[in-house]
Amino acid sequence: MSCRVVRTVLLGSCGLLWTTIVMAQTYAIPAVVRGVAGSGGSFWASELRVLRRSLSERVTVRRTWVALQGGGSADGASGPSWTLEAGPGHAERVLILTGEELLQGTSAPQGVVGVEVAGDAWVLFRAANSQGKPRLPDDGSGACCWPGNGQAGMALGAALEGPSTIPWLSAGKSVFRNNIALVNPNPGPLSFRVWVRIAAPAASASPGREWEEAARLLPIDVSLPAWGWTALNDVFSHYRLAPCPVLCPPFFTGVAPAYVSIEPTSAASYYAYASVIYSPLNDPEFVPALPGRLDWVPSQ
Repeated sequence: MSCRVVRTVLLGSCGLLWTTIVMAQTYAIPAVVRGVAGSGGSFWASELRVLRRSLSERVTVRRTWVALQGGGSADGASGPSWTLEAGPGHAERVLILTGEELLQGTSAPQGVVGVEVAGDAWVLFRAANSQGKPRLPDDGSGACCWPGNGQAGMALGAALEGPSTIPWLSAGKSVFRNNIALVNPNPGPLSFRVWVRIAAPAASASPGREWEEAARLLPIDVSLPAWGWTALNDVFSHYRLAPCPVLCPPFFTGVAPAYVSIEPTSAASYYAYASVIYSPLNDPEFVPALPGRLDWVPSQ
């Protein structure tokens, strides 16, 4: 978190200096889309909501970078900005920005966007399967919300550094699809090694209650350019064409819990998350990566 002095006032002849300091927090907004066709006839759009906690405090949102597939860019001080003004006549509580607004100035249909929020506010995102329908209400009173099912969550705050873990995937039988996203918010390239790990019912436990690590699949190496973003879509499909080993990983034979270890090759900051989709309903769940690593199972 960074601080910025936004106002300095000299009071009287005593020379008392009064400063007002606004805390500026940087967030990453995942899954920013402005009309993207997906699997199963889905069509995705997104929105950002900034909820101001105090009407007496001015809140400003400024875009600072855009991560795109193939590489994006930093905005610097010239990025687009939006403000909830404070004072008499300003009772606005919520600022809503669409994917179209967040991705302005680019031709990309989707990406990950960094914003700096100055002022006391909560920042949330939603990506919805709108099926191409307009935002509601559509009666001309001011649209606020994309229709359809989707995923929502708090914007990502502090970036990751060093190893991290995505603690929740669901593997097996094409019932679930698991997409893993990696984001490089830096002016230089960044590489990762991604390990997918799968559990199986523990022999000493009641079925379905306790699970033990059964397989650590071959690693996936990922390289991102500056301000780059990528998604490992349906990550288990990377392995389904491989010959089945003597002990088949559970995703070949049944549904099982899984998780991901991410090892960056440098100390640069990054973001990572997963989207776990229940295929019959095409309904996603958002799972951010957590800082830190799991130990390796000796037999793997």
